[in-house]
Amino acid sequence: MTEKELKQYRKLKQEIIDQEKRINELCDKEVTVVAGKVSSSMKDFPYTPIRVGVLMDDPVEVIELEELIAKKRKRIETARKLILDIEDYISNIPAKRNRRIIKYGL
Repeated sequence: MTEKELKQYRKLKQEIIDQEKRINELCDKEVTVVAGKVSSSMKDFPYTPIRVGVLMDDPVEVIELEELIAKKRKRIETARKLILDIEDYISNIPAKRNRRIIKYGL
């Protein structure tokens, strides 16, 4: 493992915090409500198909939000894997003193 990779440790931890905060903001974001129509049928026989007007979240906006959240979750997963790699590397250093120096230097 290179020194450059080891120095990423703190930045990766902060990135996870930032990405999780952004995901929470996106989840709380208000989505535009639009009018739409859905297929239904009469309650009684004969069950004649009808179209009913409804209010719903804008599907395009919802998809965009979900894709953005998925990208941020994937980045968090990648950062966590890199952090685990760094921690595994440090834990496998045989000399306790060297291991502590590197761990506290991050």
